Amino acid sequence: MLFKRANAKLGGFYFTGGAPSLIGYALGTHATLGPAQIWGDLPGLFPESLWIDMLTQ
Repeated sequence: MLFKRANAKLGGFYFTGGAPSLIGYALGTHATLGPAQIWGDLPGLFPESLWIDMLTQ
């Protein structure tokens, strides 16, 4: 599962939000991972906001 996200600093706050997606990797020879393939988006969004002062602690 991968989360696509967007981030922004506004005043004294740090905002982030995004949506989940399903991704998969093709297996190559010797169990190596190939490039990521996005299989589809999942329902739902997530928001988060933090005081910038709390990020520095």
